[in-house]
Amino acid sequence: MAMTWSTDLAVDVPEIDGHHKTLMAISNELELAHERGQGSTVLGSILCRLSDFANYHFALEEHHLRILKCPDYEAHRAEHDRLLQQLGNLVHAYECGDAHVTDDTLAFLRTWLVIHIQKYDRNSLSRTPAPLAA
Repeated sequence: MAMTWSTDLAVDVPEIDGHHKTLMAISNELELAHERGQGSTVLGSILCRLSDFANYHFALEEHHLRILKCPDYEAHRAEHDRLLQQLGNLVHAYECGDAHVTDDTLAFLRTWLVIHIQKYDRNSLSRTPAPLAA
């Protein structure tokens, strides 16, 4: 089931919201490739893009959280690290020819992203006093 952006996911920081939309789009692309039975080269390439963009996004988000002196910064960062570890393991397994994207993998990504935005990002970034500059 593809993810759809809604205002329930908005953190009201345009750059971060744009990144979240991109993460959803790449995740949806991965799911579509899986449903179409595309080969491991295609799936591995999408996983690499997802991992690369997640690294980029999390670095920016963590920068904003440090500026805001967010009290739950360490827990927030630990959640980022958890997803990056999962993605890194998947990418590594694809590079070794040992992995397949499963329905469980896709469900994990969907669930993680939506819950993370709603639980961590909305609470932490709602402290933003004004639009943040990178």
